Amino acid sequence: MELTQQLNEAAKFADTFMVSALKETGLEELKSYLAQLVPEGPWHYPEDMAADVPSLLLAAEVTREKLFLRLHQELPYALTVETESWKRQKDGSVRLEQVIFVRRDSQKAIVLGKRGQSIREIGSQARLEMEDIFGHKVHLFLFVKVRDNWIDDPERLQDDGHRLCRSRQCNGTLRELFYLRADMAKPSVIIEVFTREFGRCAGLVRGGTGRRLRPVLQPGNSVQAEWKARLSEHLGVFTVEATTARVAGAMAHPETLAALTSVCALLRFLPERNGYPRLYDTTCTLLDNLEDLDVWLPLLVRFELALLEETGFGLDLESCAANGSNLNLTHISPRSGRAVSAEAAEPYLDKLFPMPQFLRDSTAAVSLEDVKNGLSITGHFLTVRLLHQLEQNMPESRERLLHMLDDFTDF
Repeated sequence: MELTQQLNEAAKFADTFMVSALKETGLEELKSYLAQLVPEGPWHYPEDMAADVPSLLLAAEVTREKLFLRLHQELPYALTVETESWKRQKDGSVRLEQVIFVRRDSQKAIVLGKRGQSIREIGSQARLEMEDIFGHKVHLFLFVKVRDNWIDDPERLQDDGHRLCRSRQCNGTLRELFYLRADMAKPSVIIEVFTREFGRCAGLVRGGTGRRLRPVLQPGNSVQAEWKARLSEHLGVFTVEATTARVAGAMAHPETLAALTSVCALLRFLPERNGYPRLYDTTCTLLDNLEDLDVWLPLLVRFELALLEETGFGLDLESCAANGSNLNLTHISPRSGRAVSAEAAEPYLDKLFPMPQFLRDSTAAVSLEDVKNGLSITGHFLTVRLLHQLEQNMPESRERLLHMLDDFTDF
């Protein structure tokens, strides 16, 4: 106190506050005093705006910070986070989908952690901080993708919170249609296409319900699509031309139509605007062979395995989870998603999935029972690892297909 008195006499301060940063004392008095000195003025930002940056960018930076705090000793500073989806729910909460981009597969494994432990912890910490910042409940879903050139990608350069944008050509398979009537006289359609380079993209098709475009805009058809928008964050407008019509042929058999619809519905669970070249190629191969039952049924299992792999939940079928052996692998653990040898599986046969050998050996013969077992495996892991996190249910078309396969004797 004596020192304080001496300083006041020397400098003649208007007021003095005794503040302890360690004990957090005296802060309320200081804040009240400062508030009285601040002149009144107009609101320069909305009252509920937490920062002078877009909420999408702020949310991404929160997750990026948590990544660095947890992984700073393991992961180099070669990752980025993008908020792909921000949706307000009916209960006032927000559903956020974010993609973590890394440059190598080894970095992806580090981010995920053993059995997804690291990414769960990162997501939990980021979610709590976002709820504190935005003032409402947040449902956060994180995905990890490998993209070695993301640093040099102009689509990811930002200028004052906006990405650079340019028109781009999209060749892809229509996944699902969403109808939007801007006005009753000129109905338009919002469609989503699945492309090799850009993944799942949405856009408006003007006159999409008209006689010329209606048969083209059916789930599963392939189109040549050009997407244009002023900014890449915008919905944009598609102009489309038909290339391959698959729906008419699929309608000849109910099981084929159910498979086509199921594939299109499952692709809905991918984050938007992220390329999945291998999954795209697998999807095209499957859809191009829908007329051949003994080809597309095993391919359907491989498609769902590829979907799990691309969303960060791939199965490990290379060695036994119990003893590390890569010989006589006959089962799959429903908990770890790893293969189990016949010897190690013996005491737990009622708890394990029998593994179809065509999952490991592309030359192995495939029976209808193998396909059913494969779909049971992929269905289980899609539900518990992906759909549960997204708070979604398995598409009804997939359930219909499984019931149809029960009536088959073989193929």
